[in-house]
Amino acid sequence: MMAGVPAWSAVRLTAMQIVSTDTAGKIQGVGAHRFRTTLHGGQPAIFLVKGEELDGAIVNGSETADNDIALPMTVGTHTYTIFAERANSYTWTNYTLQLFFDQSRSAQISALTELNVNSTQFFPPFGVNPGMVEDLGGYPGRSPGTLVYKSGKTEVTLTSFRFSDSSLYKQDRVSPFEAKSNRIMENVGQFTVEVKAAPELSAGGVVNGASFAAKVAPGALISLFGTDLAVETVGATELPLPRQLGGTSVTIGGKAAPLVYVSAGQINAQVPYEVVEGPAVPVVVTVNGEVSTPGSVSVVSAAPGIFQFGQRRAVVQNADYSVNTAEDGAAVNSYAVA
Repeated sequence: MMAGVPAWSAVRLTAMQIVSTDTAGKIQGVGAHRFRTTLHGGQPAIFLVKGEELDGAIVNGSETADNDIALPMTVGTHTYTIFAERANSYTWTNYTLQLFFDQSRSAQISALTELNVNSTQFFPPFGVNPGMVEDLGGYPGRSPGTLVYKSGKTEVTLTSFRFSDSSLYKQDRVSPFEAKSNRIMENVGQFTVEVKAAPELSAGGVVNGASFAAKVAPGALISLFGTDLAVETVGATELPLPRQLGGTSVTIGGKAAPLVYVSAGQINAQVPYEVVEGPAVPVVVTVNGEVSTPGSVSVVSAAPGIFQFGQRRAVVQNADYSVNTAEDGAAVNSYAVA
């Protein structure tokens, strides 16, 4: 079976900052809280868990020096939990979340909310921070005045943000500079982003699934490479192969392709037998109604390819369905399947 590659997207979240402010979103002086990831100094640090579980794995290092982030913004909804320990004696009642994408030194999303001190179920409203201005190592930190970041065909929207006082969740997973307990509770936050983008096929990204050659044949297994090709990673579990997996479908020459596997970065499928041969047959990916710009592939009458593993070993099954290897060869006069 064709292997998948890691899902990725054209946009990545590469830095974060949380800053205490007044009710208008303006910074309250030198003593204000500033939590950061490495791109802007990282001290005191923000540590992140993917999802809503407070005891989940911290995804951005165990120390301030390596608490940088490079989170792919694949199509769909993504929630992250924030751990940030109070690093001084000041107590402010409003906080700003600034999100930086693709190594930018200026925030592209900035949200403002009250510090939550009342409940683990009901939270103060959040909105755009209109007022923050700061200098970060010679780079302006002005609030962009929006909760939406657009890059090419990708649109990232911050749909929720909350930041809670340490007394509510009673967590002790980090210190100001390292991801470790130190008998001091930390503030716990959470934010959610929704990512929308039209799927996009890479140039030359439709190839024979076994040989990766540029020519394919009707009935052949193929691989498609690109960005935002699916909102989730799903493999087919039954035969006949489905024409849709996780909201993703593919047409080749206008014919719906049977799907083996879909992910954000790769689709494995079968060329429909009905496809008419041609040097530039159109290939289109549709994800939840979003349609890619057509790619193309050369379809010919025969384009054999043999899957391989290890040191150019052909993927062959012996008569007992074991994988053929140098130690487990096929018996003379037996059948084998390649």
